[in-house]
Amino acid sequence: MKQKRMATLALSALLAGIFPMSGNADKPMHPAVEKLDLDGDMVLFLNTATLEARVLEYIENMGSMVLDSIADSSPQNALVLAEGIETVKTAIEWSGLFSIEAYAMSMAPAEEDLSRVVSIVQHAETDADKPIWRLMGSKPRELEGIEFVPANAVYTANSSTSLDEVWKIVNEAVSEFGGPEAANAFNQQIMMAQMLIGTNVSAITESIENDLLISLQLSDVKTVTIPQANGKTLTFPEPSLLIGLGMNDPMLGNIILQKLELAGMPPVKSMHDEYELYTLNLPIPSPVPLSPTLVMTDDYLLIGSTLDVVKEALDCEENESGLVSSPLYKQLLKNIPEETSAIEFLSPRFMKTYLDVLNTAMNAANEPEFESMMNMMTDSWANMYAGGYALKTPTGFYSESYANYGGAKPVELAASSYIGVLAAIAIPSFQKARSNAQEKTCENNCRIIEAAKEQWAMENGKAVGTPVTEADISEYILGGFTALVCPNGGIYTINPVGTDCECSIHN
Repeated sequence: MKQKRMATLALSALLAGIFPMSGNADKPMHPAVEKLDLDGDMVLFLNTATLEARVLEYIENMGSMVLDSIADSSPQNALVLAEGIETVKTAIEWSGLFSIEAYAMSMAPAEEDLSRVVSIVQHAETDADKPIWRLMGSKPRELEGIEFVPANAVYTANSSTSLDEVWKIVNEAVSEFGGPEAANAFNQQIMMAQMLIGTNVSAITESIENDLLISLQLSDVKTVTIPQANGKTLTFPEPSLLIGLGMNDPMLGNIILQKLELAGMPPVKSMHDEYELYTLNLPIPSPVPLSPTLVMTDDYLLIGSTLDVVKEALDCEENESGLVSSPLYKQLLKNIPEETSAIEFLSPRFMKTYLDVLNTAMNAANEPEFESMMNMMTDSWANMYAGGYALKTPTGFYSESYANYGGAKPVELAASSYIGVLAAIAIPSFQKARSNAQEKTCENNCRIIEAAKEQWAMENGKAVGTPVTEADISEYILGGFTALVCPNGGIYTINPVGTDCECSIHN
């Protein structure tokens, strides 16, 4: 117990920036430190008070090395680079990107295989007005969006981020870094947009409260089936999406409805209790149900992917029967205060569905070694779920969450989460991007061959249908004909003048 007390006092001192301690034994601990679990599985503290200075020094030193190496050979490039380095340094100081004085985190076992995770991020009080901290939510408030979320939500985020602050920061950034010409061009674009909208952009952002919601639901009974390229099908629960904004004025909702009318896409009006719902029936094919619907309550704007999900959201708020009433939400957010800066919830169905879809995609890719590796990395996450909240303070953020990491140990999770999750998300996309890039490279090679054929035919007076050999056009291709190689090993058939070149794989 004595050891824990000493660790708590030391950590409190570091976070408060008064280490070594002043000798006042009665000085209260930092309130956030009191909530850390110092006897848990993991405790982390990073003193980052000099982080910004070290980052700026590193940029300065690296920049100087590069400038010294090109100053004589490329003086103009050196000048541009020097200006760029100064801009980057100014942007870092202006934004507050690295203005973190301390970070602390603890992870400790809780009931029913849960872990309690507490995180503290602290900055200097004088840095509170820097953009990075203004973007990360506003002071705690009673968030209303979470009350609309249906019980079958699998991921929900309700934040006090201010869109008005976001808009102000955008304008400040343009003024700070854009220069007079860029600032004038930006202002002209905004004026044109305001003419189209019919009102001032600032008036719209000021009408939006600091209460933003995004929620993804998965049906408990309905499914969606999508055919795959390998002849198989991908089946998953029918999804729906909710987006919400707190409003002190119905301006934004009315503008959306007005612009839809003017665009010749009038929404269909229906009633649900005392609320007017406006549904846009889109004449486009979609693998999932899509009929965007808008509703305005007295102080909230809701837009859902379907009419049904908006009706359900209204019922949840009216009857207090949505996600907030579910046993899992109550368990994970049992300590949530009435006023918060952010709420986040992830259900076990989200990860399970995501991994099922990922596995189906990997099966379709027919790469067993990669599939085996991904299964090994993600199997323990199949039942992962979590819920937490965050509080903005004058000097940073405090967050608390309860999570089940699906069997992964805290140290294993810390070591593999970034690599595994990023790989699970990125690698299937990378494979597709790589395939597309290879095909594009081949198409470009064919265009080069065609351009060489045309130039050869023109200079030698050759008619359409004249056979063409590699030797004929090689001099018109940088590096010669043999420099053009299909990334997948295809063989190019040049074909006569007037007939497109072909690749044995991509044509």
